[in-house]
Amino acid sequence: EYVKQWYQRRVRDPTLSEHVLNVETVLGCLSERLETKTEQEGVSVTGVQEVIEEVVRQWPSDRLQITPVLKFEYIEEAESEEFFIPYIWTLIFSQSTLYWDTSRITLR
Repeated sequence: EYVKQWYQRRVRDPTLSEHVLNVETVLGCLSERLETKTEQEGVSVTGVQEVIEEVVRQWPSDRLQITPVLKFEYIEEAESEEFFIPYIWTLIFSQSTLYWDTSRITLR
């Protein structure tokens, strides 16, 4: 339900309308093929994967609208180090092959 609500908000966003149309075109085609396969053979995880692979291989390039390149702007939060420094050290601690004496580690 959350994904559906998230998607519905994006559908109404005018800056994403062309992208949404392409997503709906692909989903419509996949749904159509899956319904046909389900009626004929039933459906399984492997069957869904096969349909997706088949559609991707046969997809005509002219069925999607050419869309402008999306541009994003990164705005750094004030005092972002309060999040990033502990986060980075947590990653280093959990992913490193070095031994860390946890009784001597203090993150502030």
